[in-house]
Amino acid sequence: IWVSARSIIVPAGERWYIDFREKAEKRGVCLLLPEEISERINQIRTGEVKEFRVQKEHFLAFRAVLSKQEDFKHFRGIAQQGGDVVFQYLEQPRS
Repeated sequence: IWVSARSIIVPAGERWYIDFREKAEKRGVCLLLPEEISERINQIRTGEVKEFRVQKEHFLAFRAVLSKQEDFKHFRGIAQQGGDVVFQYLEQPRS
């Protein structure tokens, strides 16, 4: 289990995950599994989607997984008004 101020990531396959997630979302706490984040990262990487908006509640969890990717420097995050970040994949790594 990974916990920060606003995000909680729990291992998939645990029965209590779904019930806890629904209750947490009602309280405004974000839960995002590393597998879900990896899936989004792969969608951007493969060009399946051009960009992906990450809500500010999900940012720390998303960045924790993204920063461990070999091609981390190929991802560009563009801050949006309100705290969301739009991520895009670049052919050339950023400096």
